[in-house]
Amino acid sequence: MNDALIDELRLRADRLSAQAMDVMFKRPFWLERFGEHGRKNSYQDSSFHMAYLLEALTSDEPEVIRRYATWLRGLLNSHGMCTRHLDDNFEQLQAVISREVASASAAVSMLQEGRNALVYAEGPGRALQLAAPALVRAVLASATSLDADDVADHLSYLADAAELRHTERLVKYVQFMQGAFARRGAAGRERELLQAIAAALETAAPETREAAAKVLAAALAEVTP
Repeated sequence: MNDALIDELRLRADRLSAQAMDVMFKRPFWLERFGEHGRKNSYQDSSFHMAYLLEALTSDEPEVIRRYATWLRGLLNSHGMCTRHLDDNFEQLQAVISREVASASAAVSMLQEGRNALVYAEGPGRALQLAAPALVRAVLASATSLDADDVADHLSYLADAAELRHTERLVKYVQFMQGAFARRGAAGRERELLQAIAAALETAAPETREAAAKVLAAALAEVTP
């Protein structure tokens, strides 16, 4: 029933996946963090997303993209990325396909299956993921100089670190961001951001505060005043 959609997506897959990444790389963070080599890998990854989307649509089996999303999340996390980065890529693919392809609802829905799979089923990571939108709003309300994407990324790294017990990955990200902010002429911004997150967590549900406490403390210990 989706034959026409599948044919069009297959024909335009490379262009659509590249358009999604073009949007993401408008944000300076991506080149700062991963460089040109990372850009090449990211565009390749986006093409893989399209391949798995096509496989899921062809087989009419959402589990294909669910398994792919959760497997890839683990791989990318080990290479310094957070869950939100993969979710953003899926979201940009949804936007591009919706805009560029007629009658694309089945593809958009299938990508949503992948995004939904990125929400942890239980545990501290889930608590932080579900609380993230409200926490971003609270942080931005208290510290208007901060960027929403930076705040959301920090919360995603925090959720991953709490869930996967890899605090050192959050610490490496925080160390990188401290240097990145300094290079942008905003020395001290990383501590400001982490302290704003800590303050926002004080009003969060107990399970959310508990999930974040240890890993956030480890991150704060790494930043200079």
